[in-house]
Amino acid sequence: MEKQVNKFIQPDPQAMDKVPAQMMIYDGQAWLEISNQQTINEFGQITTDLRKDANETMLYVQKVEDDFKRAGDDILNEIDRETTRLDKSIADAKLDTKNVDQRVTEINSRNQQKAEEIKNNLTLIDKKIDDTANQSQQSLNKMKTDVSVQLQAKSVEIVEAKKQAIENAETALKEFQTTVTTKFEDTDGKISQMVTQTEYDTLTKQVDSNVTRINQNQHAIELKADKTTVDEANTKISDLSSSLTVVNDAIKAKAGKTDVDKLSGRVAKTEASLNLTNQQIQLKADSSAVNELTKSVDVLKQSALTVDSDKIKGLTSEVERTNQRITDTHTLTEQNANTIRTLATKEELSTVTQKFSLSKSELSQTIEGIRASVTTVDGKLNNLSVGGKNLLKQSQLGANYAHDAWYAAFGGVTWNSDTVELNVGNKDCVQIEQRVYDVEPDSDYVFSFDLNYADAQHLDKQGFIFWEFQDREGKHTTRAYRDNWTSMAKIPNTPGRKDKKIVIHTQPDTHMLIFMVKSLKGATQPFRISKVKFEKGKIPTDYTVAPEDTDNKLNGLESNYASLDVKINGINTTVATKADKSYVDQKAGEINSVVANKADISYVDQKASQWQVALQNLDNTVSGKITATKQDLASLYESETYKGMQKIVQNSAFLQNANGFTTQVQSMVSDELKQINLVYNSEFESGNGQEIDGWIASHPIKRGTNMYDNYYGSTSLGMWTFDNATDQWVNAWSQMIDVNEGDHLSASVVAFYTGGIVSTPLGGCGIEIELFEREGVNRKTWSGNYEDIVNIPWGHEKTIRIDDYTIPSGITKARIGLVIKGKGNVMFAHPMLVKGRRAGIYQPSVVNKLSKLTQTLDGLKSEVHDSSINSVIGQTARMIALQISGDKNKVISQINASPEGVMIDGKHIMINGNTRIQGTLMVNDVVMKSQSSAVKFSPESLDMVGANSMLRLQSDAIRLGAVSSDPRQQWGVGLDKNGLAFTIPVKQLGSTANNPSDYRQEIQGYINGGGWDYTKADTVGNGASGIEIGLMTKQTWGEPYGGDYIAIGQYTPTNTAKTSKAFSPAISYSETGFGWAPQNIHMYKPTTFHSDVHMNVSSTGYGIRTAWVSWSDWNNEKYPCFVNDTGNWGGIAFPSNGNVIMFNSAGKRFNIYETKDKHYDGYGVN
Repeated sequence: MEKQVNKFIQPDPQAMDKVPAQMMIYDGQAWLEISNQQTINEFGQITTDLRKDANETMLYVQKVEDDFKRAGDDILNEIDRETTRLDKSIADAKLDTKNVDQRVTEINSRNQQKAEEIKNNLTLIDKKIDDTANQSQQSLNKMKTDVSVQLQAKSVEIVEAKKQAIENAETALKEFQTTVTTKFEDTDGKISQMVTQTEYDTLTKQVDSNVTRINQNQHAIELKADKTTVDEANTKISDLSSSLTVVNDAIKAKAGKTDVDKLSGRVAKTEASLNLTNQQIQLKADSSAVNELTKSVDVLKQSALTVDSDKIKGLTSEVERTNQRITDTHTLTEQNANTIRTLATKEELSTVTQKFSLSKSELSQTIEGIRASVTTVDGKLNNLSVGGKNLLKQSQLGANYAHDAWYAAFGGVTWNSDTVELNVGNKDCVQIEQRVYDVEPDSDYVFSFDLNYADAQHLDKQGFIFWEFQDREGKHTTRAYRDNWTSMAKIPNTPGRKDKKIVIHTQPDTHMLIFMVKSLKGATQPFRISKVKFEKGKIPTDYTVAPEDTDNKLNGLESNYASLDVKINGINTTVATKADKSYVDQKAGEINSVVANKADISYVDQKASQWQVALQNLDNTVSGKITATKQDLASLYESETYKGMQKIVQNSAFLQNANGFTTQVQSMVSDELKQINLVYNSEFESGNGQEIDGWIASHPIKRGTNMYDNYYGSTSLGMWTFDNATDQWVNAWSQMIDVNEGDHLSASVVAFYTGGIVSTPLGGCGIEIELFEREGVNRKTWSGNYEDIVNIPWGHEKTIRIDDYTIPSGITKARIGLVIKGKGNVMFAHPMLVKGRRAGIYQPSVVNKLSKLTQTLDGLKSEVHDSSINSVIGQTARMIALQISGDKNKVISQINASPEGVMIDGKHIMINGNTRIQGTLMVNDVVMKSQSSAVKFSPESLDMVGANSMLRLQSDAIRLGAVSSDPRQQWGVGLDKNGLAFTIPVKQLGSTANNPSDYRQEIQGYINGGGWDYTKADTVGNGASGIEIGLMTKQTWGEPYGGDYIAIGQYTPTNTAKTSKAFSPAISYSETGFGWAPQNIHMYKPTTFHSDVHMNVSSTGYGIRTAWVSWSDWNNEKYPCFVNDTGNWGGIAFPSNGNVIMFNSAGKRFNIYETKDKHYDGYGVN
């Protein structure tokens, strides 16, 4: 420390001699002169202090060193003590080990004695077990004999009890018949208090349903009785049916309100009692009980060792309890019989229902026959090379025909009476177009039409386009082909259909096309055609309409018949319920109370009003009656009655037959319906004087409604910024929703068709969630997710989403915003705002929706309606029906279930989740596919082919790899009888460019099981086999060229072309010497051999090998050596002392290192 101080502060002797008031100070780099005396004095004091501190520090360091030394000595002493203790422990352990050995010997001796004792005891136990088993078997046999005797006695008592129960039931039935007859005779005088025929019909249906249930339960009871009991019951039921016929005649017109109420109550009680009775009878009271007890005895024989008399007493008690249950069953059966007598059906209603059901069935069969014929004809036509069915809907083209399937763009389209006319005028183009789905790839199609041309010359500015798409939905995210333009200049200039045809061959990956009739700018004449037809094949056939148009006509016929059915039922209803106005007014209050369990009071008031209208129009013509009744029934179908439910099923093509039923499902049903889209007007519909109802924006916005802006049938929101020179933000906000602290919000939107076709898009677009403390104030905070517009070029789409955004404290309102900044245009579709951690499959928002839940005696009905679509869920005791309908009640999809089974039949059915089928699965064909890939099953192969890859499993081969027309993108592996092959793209010899033509695909080599060619039978087997790895041999150009080398080493994959740094070889074999690997085998890493190595030199007939050698005078030590690989071998040895010794087969040895002074002088000496 002192030297360190002197280094920085030292007086300069020369300076002090010359100028006493000066001082030199070294700052570590140079000497500084200080001349102020006060400063010199201060530095002197500092020097003194530093020296003092240095001395104190040195004393402390010395103290620390002494402490460390003492601690070290203590540690060494402790180590010595511990060593001594361990030595003593080791000695003790050795002594303990010797004692343990002695104890082990003693324990083994005692264990051997114990083993002998246990063996003797086991022999005694086996004998006792055998004796006990024999005694138990004897006791069991005796018990079985005693139980059989008692059961036979009890069986006789059971039969007698059942016989007595039937006799009692017969007496009770006769007494109740007399009571009921008297009761209904008293009721005849109370006609003035009776309800309407319509209400009675409704309740009668409930009675009919309960009769069916009682008959079913009766059948179950009969199965539990013996034959004699069944015969007696049948006789009594026949007598009861005769009595019921008399009662039915008495009440078939009307019944008293009080009696109806009582009858309804009895039906409910009877059903519950009969169900209970059925369950009890199924448990006991027939001969099967004896069989079950006998089986129980057999089980006891196998498992029990001992049985005491208490078991037999228990069986006796069980028989006595069975007797009591038979008595209870008799009482309940008597009650059931009384209830059966109170039930009746209406023959009049049955006659009418059968009449019109038969007519309906006949018409349905006729329509189905026509459809089957059309299907058969279509199938035959599709198999002809001359064409098939017309794939264009509404193909007659004229104002006299429907043409809503066609999209007319850019104006200039006139629908004449029998033709369509395209007149371009000053426009760039005019056109009509239609999408054709399910077009087969790599197939021929022919287009034909009738020509009505206004000039004698055809123009090449007019013609047809067949725009092909890979994707079945025609989305722009997949490849499209536009090279199918055919100009009218190539079409013969003659009227009619002769020679008016265009043949195209679809691309290998085409699945949909858009057909266009187009007239371009410069066409001076109108362009008129009609009766267009697009069909499969090369030869056009006579003009026919599409099968869908025929189906529409059949549906119209069926609809007309359904309307007629409604009118006829209306007439019957009117006649059955006719009465004067005063009667209806008098009974209005009674009607309201009777139907309280079927509908609300408003519904009854509505019905009463409709009945009054019907009664007032009785004197009008029959057509007037039909109109009023039609309105009545239209409202009646919306109520929840069993008849209404049946009509819903019939009108939705629910067809029943002897083999079950078929459900018509006409659209794919989404599996993710639990989320509710909270965005108001997510379909961007106009309304309330706004371009888009419920949305506000900072810049003009528009609705995208043409075919390019339409997104899967939904309207899109267009946000244009071509004129936005300042690149400001353009925003569109939805209506606010209520939120609470801690809610999880998620949002999503699809952005597409951005930037336009000719513009260069700039800037970004995105979605935001804005949060507010309340309405009318600025937003408190927000969260957003954005995408550069350039990343969504024209023809692509992207879903932008915000997931799991938690609402903070103080927030009560939220909304979403769609934003864009830059130059270009963005189309937004399918906005979602949900309460949850992630927005799922898009669901339209709930706007102007109506819902209703109705409960009646027959079942439940749930309805949800909006302006264009509605859904209905209905449930009765025997059926559940789910239905979604569109405009004009056209069924979109439907699922139904009944006791006969469940069937789902539709164009698209989706099951999203793990599916397990326990029964037999029979499938005619299976195709698993996405937008650009497919999985196909067949008896010969399993193919999974995508846009860029494929996997093919065949009966004799497996193929896996990339699929592309570009050889640079072709790679893969294959497995067949030749082995496992590896295929990659290879650049041709001498090629310098990087084009597809500079490459070819080559099989590099195989890994195979070697030994035998199993296709030949003339070889002699010796059991030899193995694994072979080899390069593919060089072949003729155009065939696989073959690999050049095999290498093993360290591989580093890269996304760019491989270089020498991408692969570090350890060993290589090259057949040709081409590439980086030299010819033959080379090793590049340190190599270790763990056994003998033989190296043959082919030109000598032998070679050299590794071995070991030893000599007795060298302590018989083994030394490695190289020797010649023959019988008389000599070589070079390498002793462990570092010398090198040469030796021959005679045993002579000498050192390789010798000089004129030093020669071989024994082991280890030079």
